[in-house]
Amino acid sequence: MKIAEIALCAVMATPVTAQQTALDEATTAEMKSLNIPGAAVVIVRGTTPIYAKAFGIANAETRAPVSLDTAFELASLTKTFTAMTLLTYAERKVIDLDAPVSRYIALPGCLGSARIRQLLSHTAGIRDEPDEFGTHDDNAMAE
Repeated sequence: MKIAEIALCAVMATPVTAQQTALDEATTAEMKSLNIPGAAVVIVRGTTPIYAKAFGIANAETRAPVSLDTAFELASLTKTFTAMTLLTYAERKVIDLDAPVSRYIALPGCLGSARIRQLLSHTAGIRDEPDEFGTHDDNAMAE
């Protein structure tokens, strides 16, 4: 009987909040309604993760589960995060949107003279040509 009581106390001490349960249920329901096989959700307050959970599968063929270390392809969605970060830095006077990019990072040729504002609005006149920037490896994300 003592073992059962200890196990019950251990389960009761586990910090599962109603908010976490609601978030789990909402995530699962949204994934089901949109036919999303897998996702990882992390909520950060300041610099501290306050919620992190993996849902579903990462690979339909192998049925490998999603983990918090699973790499996802975000494609053009990274532009949104980059723009938000740069605008936050500009608001805090950490960067100047009208400064050349070369003030902050070293880039070759015409890229360094482009202004941050131009890059954010796709008006810097930079062509999207593979031979201009060299080849890239789409599988590099997995490394």
